[in-house]
Amino acid sequence: MRLIVYLVVRSALPAPSLDIMTGRNKTLQRPLFRAMIRACLMAGEAYIAAVIGMSTIAGMARRFPLGESLWDSQARPLWATA
Repeated sequence: MRLIVYLVVRSALPAPSLDIMTGRNKTLQRPLFRAMIRACLMAGEAYIAAVIGMSTIAGMARRFPLGESLWDSQARPLWATA
């Protein structure tokens, strides 16, 4: 998990949407991506595309079941799935 978060943070720079979500506070980037990836792994799916031989992430996709989303307050709490 740490490696995935590290690679996603490194590949996302610079990103205006990331600046908006973190208020340009770089110390919040890792916790933000860690929460997003963990939520996807627990309640949805996460896909990471890498460039072979370059240690570079080409993209990341997150998917939740129909009717649910990452920030959906109506979704089942993640702590209830354990």
